[in-house]
Amino acid sequence: MDGTARRTLATATNAGVPLPLPTAVAEACPRFAEAAERLRSAVDATGRAYANILDKLAHGDASLESGEVPPFASYAAAASTAESLEHFHVFTRDAPAGGDSRRHGNHDSMLPLHSDMGLFLVMTAAEYFELESGARLELGHGTAPQTGLLVELPDGRRVRPQLPQGSLLVMNGEAATRWMDAGALRPHAPLHEVESLELTATARAWFGRMYFPPQAATLRGEALLPLTFGEYRQQTYEAFRSGQGHSASAVGCTPMTTSAMLQQQSHNISAQRVLADEGSCGVDEVYCWMSCMQIPAALTCPKADIVCINPTDGTLWPEDYVDSSGTPGHCYDCVPDCGATATSTSSFCNTVLSPTTMWMTGFQFMAGHAGSPCVVYLFPGWVLNSAVKFGIACVGSFLMGIAAAALTSVRLLLNRQFVPQQKGHKPGLWALAGYALQLVVLAVQLTLGYWCMLVAMTYQAELFIMIVLGLAFGQLFNVVYEGGKGGAAADESPNVCCC
Repeated sequence: MDGTARRTLATATNAGVPLPLPTAVAEACPRFAEAAERLRSAVDATGRAYANILDKLAHGDASLESGEVPPFASYAAAASTAESLEHFHVFTRDAPAGGDSRRHGNHDSMLPLHSDMGLFLVMTAAEYFELESGARLELGHGTAPQTGLLVELPDGRRVRPQLPQGSLLVMNGEAATRWMDAGALRPHAPLHEVESLELTATARAWFGRMYFPPQAATLRGEALLPLTFGEYRQQTYEAFRSGQGHSASAVGCTPMTTSAMLQQQSHNISAQRVLADEGSCGVDEVYCWMSCMQIPAALTCPKADIVCINPTDGTLWPEDYVDSSGTPGHCYDCVPDCGATATSTSSFCNTVLSPTTMWMTGFQFMAGHAGSPCVVYLFPGWVLNSAVKFGIACVGSFLMGIAAAALTSVRLLLNRQFVPQQKGHKPGLWALAGYALQLVVLAVQLTLGYWCMLVAMTYQAELFIMIVLGLAFGQLFNVVYEGGKGGAAADESPNVCCC
């Protein structure tokens, strides 16, 4: 990169339904929110119209009118039912110390040469503004201002598209043919880059919407590898998480084809591929540790406030994991969580962090862990986020242990009351009812036994102790209650983990 800073506001449209802008943005900048909605509406109309054009070119009017084109081959169907990612980008560069406050000679790229993996991208013509005054800058000539976009044509020539102010540009992506049945159509997916922001104390503003193929779309021309687009995305993310990002392409960018590589070599150009970033993530995903992670259902903060955090020590990725070369390191335990804008609603545990179902570092006592995640007790809604709830869980664990062990005596009592004890005596309806009741009690006892096991496996020390005490008292109850009847209950507990 050339040292340009990028700020991004991300949203998406899923199955034709646009996701709203973050509440904080809409409240802080109502005029921007209103204008953004109008822009998104215009881009949506443009995308649908272009998808219809691709359908006509690929399949012809006759096939479309007869309904012969299946939904998975229709660009229009993909544009209205699949997912598309939307980003507002603002690129800025501070004025160099002691230098010209307006221009310097850096000709690097803000975004290196790449091609888009989506079906197509609908984007605005970039506009430039002075940071201090907010005034729009006219960098081109007449009605075709400079945009900073450099596009490579099929013959290898590189051009700077002349885009009138306020216009929208549609650029094909490689998925238009790689993941769709395009018939005889072969849309060209151009390599392109964004040139360095030569003006300092200036902002370059841009908006784009990337249309993706359906998750179930299969890779064309690969009979031996029926890979779906959804599988491709998942494999890409997993490659980055395993440290093999260099061998996988990001969702937004595709690997170099052989012809493209030869073309690059003939131009003596070192083309790069942008690795996975926040622009690659889906509607319900966030960028965390070089991959897109699913947003936990327990997080209630806006997507824009979610950070990538190590729950064991509170460090953030990537800022707390950057080495001397400026490269972010690995954080195997990092997960998405609400950021500093959210505060814990409890002094007992940290409700900002995702609740945990198991301590991965061994037994933990709650004392001194006010900054740690809250513990989930068996069910997602049972989060022990207060001392009262934790106390109730401890008492409940003790009683559950007693019940899990003591129900053995109940089964023996039912056996004596309902089932004939003499050999050879055929069981009647009364005895069959007794067997049925015993079966119900046994099912309850097994359920409680497994629950005891799951509570113990949280590695929450207090809960573990209460489970052990409850099981011990329950077994003692069996011995005392059945002591005068042969003590059979002491040996009748079902062999379920801890009962």
